Amino acid sequence: MISNNADSPWQWTVGAYYKDDESQGGHHKGCYNGGSPVYDTINTHCWLQYGFFDGVSIADQGEIIQWLNGLIPGNTNYRTFGEKSVYGEVSYRINDQWEILVGFRAAEVEYELDVAQPGVDTRSNPVNSLSVTTDTSSPKLTLTWRPIKNWMIYATYSQGFRPGIVNTGLAGKVAELDAVRASDPASEAHYQRVLGNQTVDGDEVVNYELGIKATILDGQISFVGALYHIDWDDTIISVNEAITDVVGVNPLEYSYAINSGTAESEGLELEIRYAITPDLLLTIGGDRSWTAEIGSGGEGRYGGVAIQPGNRLANAPKYSAYGSLAYDFELFGLDAMARVDTYVIAKSWNTANNERPAPSYQTVDLKLLVNIDKWRVPAYIRNVGDEVIVYEFNQSKAIS
Repeated sequence: MISNNADSPWQWTVGAYYKDDESQGGHHKGCYNGGSPVYDTINTHCWLQYGFFDGVSIADQGEIIQWLNGLIPGNTNYRTFGEKSVYGEVSYRINDQWEILVGFRAAEVEYELDVAQPGVDTRSNPVNSLSVTTDTSSPKLTLTWRPIKNWMIYATYSQGFRPGIVNTGLAGKVAELDAVRASDPASEAHYQRVLGNQTVDGDEVVNYELGIKATILDGQISFVGALYHIDWDDTIISVNEAITDVVGVNPLEYSYAINSGTAESEGLELEIRYAITPDLLLTIGGDRSWTAEIGSGGEGRYGGVAIQPGNRLANAPKYSAYGSLAYDFELFGLDAMARVDTYVIAKSWNTANNERPAPSYQTVDLKLLVNIDKWRVPAYIRNVGDEVIVYEFNQSKAIS
């Protein structure tokens, strides 16, 4: 990244970004120890390990494990994620009150996945190889107005994106279904559906924001706030399914992502800081989201239930609030700070089909921070009231 620091009404920044990340999931090298003694006598993969009653002979255990490993294959996944992008922004100070900023980012993001042969740890000769590339550009425009000292009002238009992805779990399901679909007609429909959903295109978000930043009473009180409106296109959401009518295919529930129509959010964010004394700081803030809904349901399904237009977005409470009180003091001659934080989160829907609500909750946290020379020693208690917080519900429904 390169920026200029000249005393000029023109300011600019340019830069480039490169990332190349490789990872591996589901390591399936042979089992030579651990679990039943049978693993000392056979050379098989460790996709699953089994235990047996004492009366089952070692020879029988070996035959059963080999048969089960053939019935429920384990596939090592090799993933490569890379990004190449360039970005920059330039601002011009028109006068002491007005300033304009223009920014731009161009990116190419690629996600690749190779699914190895069952029980084999090598990337060569994969049973499935997938990739999805996202080429996108993201502009930004901000107009800033400073009507008086210590007051700033701004308006921003910006675009963002999430890159396309490969559904790792589906790639493994394709391998399982492909192995049995020739002899099981019921598996063909599952195979075609899963095959078509292996990759997901990226989605795009457009954000409009009108905000304010200010301090009053000689800096004793400061606040920031923003009205926002966000539009999503080709929104990526997560869905769950389970296959239970095909012999030889793992019946456990699996999840994957799809593009499902549009969505929008609209609301207000606000934070106020009040220095009650030089040593005592009160902070309160929150978010009020009066709109957070799916604009079109597309063909997305969650647990067999279609996602309807007008549903509220998952994990999007209508309001949230927080507050903290921090006190700086001296403790046995050492600088210390005591702090209490509280959070209030409204009820939200856990899934996009709006079937399972996550209840509202309130928590209180305590923290003590002591500075000892160059060291900082913290002690804290989270959720003092032992509030039960439900972050997620899970369920499984068969799709036949």
